[in-house]
Amino acid sequence: MGTTALLENSLCVLDVSQTSVNGNGPVLTLNLNLTPKTAFIAEPLSEMKRIWIRVLDLANHRLGDMEIGIWSVIDFFECDDDTDCNDGIDCTEDSCGPDGLCLNTPENAFCDDGLFCNGTEICNAVSGCQAGTDPCPGRICDEASNACVDCLIDADCDDGVFCNGTEQCLGSTCQVGSNPCLPPLLCNESIDICAECITDMDCNDGNQCTDDNCNAESGCVYANNTNSCDDGVFCNGSDTCSAGSCTAHTGDPCSPPLYCNEASDICVGCSVDEDCDDDVACTVDTCAPNGMCMNMPDPSLCDDGFFCNGNEICDSIAGCIAGADPCPGQPCDENANQCIGTFPPVPTFVSFVPIAGPAASVT
Repeated sequence: MGTTALLENSLCVLDVSQTSVNGNGPVLTLNLNLTPKTAFIAEPLSEMKRIWIRVLDLANHRLGDMEIGIWSVIDFFECDDDTDCNDGIDCTEDSCGPDGLCLNTPENAFCDDGLFCNGTEICNAVSGCQAGTDPCPGRICDEASNACVDCLIDADCDDGVFCNGTEQCLGSTCQVGSNPCLPPLLCNESIDICAECITDMDCNDGNQCTDDNCNAESGCVYANNTNSCDDGVFCNGSDTCSAGSCTAHTGDPCSPPLYCNEASDICVGCSVDEDCDDDVACTVDTCAPNGMCMNMPDPSLCDDGFFCNGNEICDSIAGCIAGADPCPGQPCDENANQCIGTFPPVPTFVSFVPIAGPAASVT
């Protein structure tokens, strides 16, 4: 008859081909090569001398009947009742329709596990229940209230930063913290502690005679040095650090006869007038504001009060120098403070002529 039904390891290859009725050529060509998962099992039946083949799937669902003797498809049914339609998928609603075809309708409700925070489960007609997805991406899911929130506990708010303090969860909302380190302590983020210092600059004690270093855990370390320093005093000479203080000095920087002037930080000739005494009796010795001595000759200090020995002068080095004879070649009158032989000028006579009256001569 040109029809074969082969059973091979639960795999039936039902080959209906080259089928003909009264030699009128092909009426039906059907080639089924199915995998074991969906293989049909051919079940031969005998009914009133006619040979039928009822084809069932592996779940024993009826797929149809074929009458071999007439070579035509008489009927094709999947089910007689709902039990024939069980597809093995827990989340489908399985029923047999009035047309004999199975209805396997996915019902998401069958997959619902009652939990909010793992998302909404759905039913796939082939693979069954599929897990839901996170309903709160980037936030916290609160199963108790079926809501997405910022936090449930304080730990949910921790941003991993030490120096901005401990964050808190209040009313499902994160509250920022505050600096955990009270002055004068500094916050060291790298090792999460409150410390005296973070860098060497934090340890600057203003003392030029110590080397200031920061130990992140133990705090500031100060080591004495022997660097050059300045105690602010000029007249004790150059300074050097000793035992943590600027206390080593080279001494008076000014060599005699110069004096050290602390006010102007220079070596000067004097600080008071007495420092300027030059042992010259006729000079006026003063100390100028710039620290230099002024020795000004004053001739009045050499005047002996006599006229006839001349005018004395003051030399800034030699002192008083005697004057010269004021009356060379003439006698000198000390009492009159003049040279003898010096006469008063001759009077000049003037003649007056009267305008009226007798002429007269006045001598």
